[in-house]
Amino acid sequence: MLFIPSWRRLNAVLDAVLSMKNVWSAPYGDSVERHETAFAGAHEDLHTYRPRDGEGKTQMMAQTQYMAAQVTRDEMMRDQARTRTRAAPVVRSLAAIWGMVLVEGLIGYEWLLSGLNKLLSPTFRSGLTAQIQMALHGNPNTWWVALTRRLVLPQASLWAVLVEVGELLVALGFFAGAVLWASGQFPTQRWARRLNLGVLAALAGSALMTANYYLMSGETLPGLNPGNPFNEGLSIDGLLTLVAAGLFVIHAIPLWTRRTQRGGSSDAS
Repeated sequence: MLFIPSWRRLNAVLDAVLSMKNVWSAPYGDSVERHETAFAGAHEDLHTYRPRDGEGKTQMMAQTQYMAAQVTRDEMMRDQARTRTRAAPVVRSLAAIWGMVLVEGLIGYEWLLSGLNKLLSPTFRSGLTAQIQMALHGNPNTWWVALTRRLVLPQASLWAVLVEVGELLVALGFFAGAVLWASGQFPTQRWARRLNLGVLAALAGSALMTANYYLMSGETLPGLNPGNPFNEGLSIDGLLTLVAAGLFVIHAIPLWTRRTQRGGSSDAS
């Protein structure tokens, strides 16, 4: 009669361990709270239960099963550590992907506002010539001044339309880039690779336009300027030029890597 309570308690312990083993077979992150609850319950039972003396062969069998349960617990703890180790890179990857979505979405929103402001303004097209002439006066970028006098000023109204359309297309390209990262289909799917070509064109156009705005404002190569400590070290146009160039490289790397791998597979075959 003394053995019956202990035997029931051992069965409860083994049931908890087996149920916990099934729970841990699910992917990490599906039900973390359920995993921890099952593990804590089985851990407590395994350490509080002790076989009683004088129960003979049945007691030896209970001791053996208890030791097997301890081994099972140790295996599950190792599985837990391996699962979390595998999950860490996945978490970092998701953070990087959604970081790219946020960056490209916000920059696309900035370009959208800039393009709409120009498109809806009644004075942008008519006032572009005067704005450019003001920018040419005293501009230290002499090569840009000469190029603008020859190519832009004679057709300022046409360039105004191109700037409006170009900024809106750049905004669309940044939004498309954000969609690519969020979809998780780039660069494996063909439609994503094709859409990425449009994103690359938008990034190149973005870098060219912001570089032009940077030179138009009279900026030169960025560097230290202690004489003007109340101004930012790099203007927004200069910063967006560098960001667009960096994003261009990031979007081009998967395509380049895929093409290199396909070329290597063709040579091997």
